[in-house]
Amino acid sequence: MEESEHRRRRRRVETPSSQAQRLGPLIVAVVILLGIVLVGGRMAWTRFVDPVVVEKTSDSDAGAKRNEDGKPEVERLVSALTLEQKVAQLFVVRPESLVDVKTVVKAGAAMREALTNYPVGGLYYTSANLMSVTQTKEMLRNSQNYTKDACGLPLFTCVMEEGGSMVQVGAKEDFGVAKVEDMSKIGASDDAEQARAAASAIGGYLVDLGFNVNLAPVADLVSSSTSDLAKRSFGENKDTVASMVSAQVEGYTRAGVLCAVKHFPGMGNAEKDSRVKDLLSIQATKDEMMQGQLVPFEAAIHEGVPIVMVGNVCCQNLEGSIGHPASIDSAVMEGLLRGELGYDGVIMTDTFESDAITKSCKDGEQGVLAIKAGADLVFLPHDFAKAYRGLLDAVKKGEISEERIDESLYRIAKAKLRYVVQ
Repeated sequence: MEESEHRRRRRRVETPSSQAQRLGPLIVAVVILLGIVLVGGRMAWTRFVDPVVVEKTSDSDAGAKRNEDGKPEVERLVSALTLEQKVAQLFVVRPESLVDVKTVVKAGAAMREALTNYPVGGLYYTSANLMSVTQTKEMLRNSQNYTKDACGLPLFTCVMEEGGSMVQVGAKEDFGVAKVEDMSKIGASDDAEQARAAASAIGGYLVDLGFNVNLAPVADLVSSSTSDLAKRSFGENKDTVASMVSAQVEGYTRAGVLCAVKHFPGMGNAEKDSRVKDLLSIQATKDEMMQGQLVPFEAAIHEGVPIVMVGNVCCQNLEGSIGHPASIDSAVMEGLLRGELGYDGVIMTDTFESDAITKSCKDGEQGVLAIKAGADLVFLPHDFAKAYRGLLDAVKKGEISEERIDESLYRIAKAKLRYVVQ
């Protein structure tokens, strides 16, 4: 029966004309199908090879990613942490703050134990920690693995590599990385493509070494050549600086490294505050800031910047300001950055080793005041042990709720899931 049917089918296709009639519609269908596949494939390939597209559209995906139990991955990771681990995640510290070594150049048994006991959110490295390419890669890789083993979350490996004179890796001749000129020169060119290329170059060699966070770019408007930020800033024109900063956020994103735009709300034209030595003060009102120094930060936020670093500068004429540095002022972080500008990413303080902070609060209060004011990450507490204990005690006493800690952890974990290689 099957053989007979097979013979009848063969007879129907034996003549050329009948074969052509049969293949004609088939060829058309194949061509149409091939076109659909090629177009769809090209779209999928574009999304695969273009990290900017992936990163810009993956923020919600990072938060919505589900595990085998159907729960969001971020929620699973945060809920699995102990309270002690949660508090530790809110700090970025020098490796020397965790181990009794003058200068850390490797991550061995001592660092493993330290990161197991205190799985901090990130470690910050300077040129003193970097001896060679091989040594740096091994140190960062080991530290990364120790942290993930301890708490399930990856580690922010941070460096300040702005370009020009403000570099750590670039200061090491034997690392053989590309030299990037000062941002002031790039800003003077009025060519945003140069800013993007600089960020791509820096981001590329940082990722290769194992760094995943660069504390750059500088978004401050700087008019004076004598300012400490003069060479590090793109200039004083708000629109020029905005385009440069936006281009750099894109460049770092393409390279696969998180960047931290700084120093919110802008320190370029700050003056010394007569009340506290080494504390800078901004005299501008909120409306004046919105029309000037905040424009580059708005551009960075629009570009999807993952971290905003808040400076240790006082905003005297900002309504609701407590007259303290912005990094411990809720009027700046909650009111201005999150409220007015709608930023929902990670807020990081500037260094708390600064005299402006140490003269404003005690070591044990640093973490408490920063988190209460709206920060997610406390950068370089003056005394990590005291700052950690102070924040942990505040949560245990109910002064700060664990839910508030979790809010910061969700932002931190989301950023780590988006950018940090697992």
